[in-house]
Amino acid sequence: MQYSMDFDPTIYQFENVQSFGLANLGQSNFNVSNAGNGELALTWFDPSTSGVTLQDNNVIFEVCFTALCSPSGNYSFNFSGTPVAVEVTNSGGQNVPTQFQSGNLQIIGETIPPTPACINSYIVEINTVINASDFDNGSFDNCSTNVDFSFSGNINDNSISFSCNQLGLN
Repeated sequence: MQYSMDFDPTIYQFENVQSFGLANLGQSNFNVSNAGNGELALTWFDPSTSGVTLQDNNVIFEVCFTALCSPSGNYSFNFSGTPVAVEVTNSGGQNVPTQFQSGNLQIIGETIPPTPACINSYIVEINTVINASDFDNGSFDNCSTNVDFSFSGNINDNSISFSCNQLGLN
């Protein structure tokens, strides 16, 4: 049995394969040298040449990933014939029709928090509107091109003004 598996390497970083459910199936059956480009390959041979039948929902192996930067959503994990052709044979060496079901990888919430960088002092004139973004000193978000600034946990709390009533340290 042999085939390829494809995933988006900008969404997930391959970590390892585990939970092997076939005799003589292990790490050495997986070509992970191109995992950085989103390609994995499996080659496995039944040493008894008698064939193996598994019940539905048996785990043959698990592929483990770490989510990189991406918004919440579902992302595909596909079985394919590129670069390694799909080949499943019976004990007589004849090809067996094979149907794979691609999977979904789901991310819920942002995986890497933004990195704040703020100035630590600011001189303000009375009756001037100050925006939270005025305190930015190179903040960035690995998962988005936009960084929102606010004075509190409320994202709409993004500006403030001072009058004579607030003189002093604030």
